[in-house]
Amino acid sequence: MAVKDSKFLNSFLFLLFVVAANDLVAISLGFELKLGFLMLIVFAPILWLTVFSSVSPRYFFEKIDIPILIWALLAILFCVMNGGFRNYVYTIAMLIYLGMVLGAKAPWLEMSKFRCFDLYLLSGIVISAVGIGQFIISLFGFGDIFFVQQWWYEGTIARVNGFMYEPSYYALAVFPYFLISFFLMNAVWIDSKRNYIIRWLFYFSALALILSSSRLALFIGVLAVPCIAIYRLIILPPARQYWKGDIWRQAGFIGSAILFFTIVSFSTDYLAQQSMEKNTSQVEALIRQSVMNGTGIGERSDHSVSIRRQDMLDTVELTSQHLWLGVGLGNIAKGIARNKGINEPTSDEIRTNEGLVPVLEITAATGLVGIALFLGWLLWITIPRLLKKPLNESDLLQTSMCIAVLGQFLLMQGNQNVLRMYFWITLFVLMIFNYSASKKLRVINE
Repeated sequence: MAVKDSKFLNSFLFLLFVVAANDLVAISLGFELKLGFLMLIVFAPILWLTVFSSVSPRYFFEKIDIPILIWALLAILFCVMNGGFRNYVYTIAMLIYLGMVLGAKAPWLEMSKFRCFDLYLLSGIVISAVGIGQFIISLFGFGDIFFVQQWWYEGTIARVNGFMYEPSYYALAVFPYFLISFFLMNAVWIDSKRNYIIRWLFYFSALALILSSSRLALFIGVLAVPCIAIYRLIILPPARQYWKGDIWRQAGFIGSAILFFTIVSFSTDYLAQQSMEKNTSQVEALIRQSVMNGTGIGERSDHSVSIRRQDMLDTVELTSQHLWLGVGLGNIAKGIARNKGINEPTSDEIRTNEGLVPVLEITAATGLVGIALFLGWLLWITIPRLLKKPLNESDLLQTSMCIAVLGQFLLMQGNQNVLRMYFWITLFVLMIFNYSASKKLRVINE
């Protein structure tokens, strides 16, 4: 109970959500070690100390944990079999992430699940505000100071990335907040104060997602929003009175995205014209890419699509070679480089040969058995709740987290690496509710 009431740990939890979801590359501690990961190294043992001290040994692990635990054992086995420093680092990172997620059964978290959820919502507003602020500051020429990595127009119009490597990763961190807030907007049973936070989270996350200019995230978002609206009408009959609001929000999101890209397109053209006194190469350097450049639409370059396609094919090739005996979580890039004839790839060559599509990467790392276990666990912790109608606010919040996890994992397929802190943070919050529900069942059955 002392842990439950600790303001320090509640503050730590809030900072954990913010720091881990933002990745905080800007204050990397070297060797790709981030502040968020150091916080997890501290936080995971705290969780398990409380589990060991207050939970019966028979409940340290539950049936729902079995698939992911076996997957982790496979990852360790293939790591030891294949070796490699990067492999060991990735496997240790996976164990820390998994330790945090499975440690969500700590009693103080189960008893404080609503507070944890509220902290998660507030962290979403902060994370979204970081990106919005970054875009505004960039308009005044200070984007480089605030870690802008890519531009629509150098020095003025930023592609928002928060504190992460690139806009697509930032969009991945924001995406679950966008899905949650849309699903819960004006939903039944939501506390009035929580509903107020949810409303602002929707506006902030939608704007941050648009400003990230991740076209893949926006495309998936445009498809996901009507699906969630239809699902909500089915699963929450009282929500039918809000269908007009859902339509307006869908239209507003799509319209705002189109308006943003239109303004950016005209703005880059205008700024280029103002720079005509400079030579052509200078102007081209200022305009990194047009809004649709890289997509292959019309006569534009398709480099963004073609690079992803090639990375996916390289990952498919590696996966086909390791359907039963995986290479380990940290050897994907090394395996792809070797398939290209680079027997002893340097660190730079490894970075340029990363895989794509986490489902394929997990398969290459842990084999068909491994991906079956991982996906089986992911579906086990989400689908049963989605197939049931919520009966109270706890059920409703748990359902929203299931949508967030599946939506974020779907969007991750256009990027790389399942070992992203923000994905495991989303899983962690979901598992707090899952373990809380199973605890109630245990009490009833005892």
